[in-house]
Amino acid sequence: SCDELLELMAGVVPHDDPMLSHSSYGEIMKWCQASPERLLGLLQLIKSDAPLSHRFHCVQACISAGLQADLDFYLAQALEFLDLGNALQRAQAARALSNLSAEVRSTRVDLVETILAVIDREAEPSVRDALLALALDWQKDTPVELERSTYRLIERAACPITLAAKKAIGLALMGTANVYSPQVRQDLLALLSS
Repeated sequence: SCDELLELMAGVVPHDDPMLSHSSYGEIMKWCQASPERLLGLLQLIKSDAPLSHRFHCVQACISAGLQADLDFYLAQALEFLDLGNALQRAQAARALSNLSAEVRSTRVDLVETILAVIDREAEPSVRDALLALALDWQKDTPVELERSTYRLIERAACPITLAAKKAIGLALMGTANVYSPQVRQDLLALLSS
């Protein structure tokens, strides 16, 4: 069961070791991908606020695996976490949505507006950083018709421009060659210099 898996991991991974704690994410993902029932079990555990569900990137693993199994249901769950979850859950939901394909995003015209609303009301720096990472990831493969609206996500998530936001933008620009259009690259460089 999910409880047993998390208890086993808790016995192996020291509570204060973020590197080992993060490595458990991949194991939870594999475990969840084996069965839709496992996904639902983990989701129920998270929603019941079980203490161990806070330790191992459970929201991120559950949503990431869930988007592959039942897109509509787990997209709705991710948006619910962004709306009602605690800061850790909101950040993990944003990270999980970072991998949502451009194909899916292009069929959900209201998704960018929904994420913009989340950004506008978010005050927690760690969640804003995760939302900026989501926006930068989405911008890499966004369809041309969504390029400007997706770029608004970056502008809003990076405002007010912080050192962490500048670092994320700089790393995104350095990370891979030519994933952004020339206009977006220019706009991102302008954000860096502000």
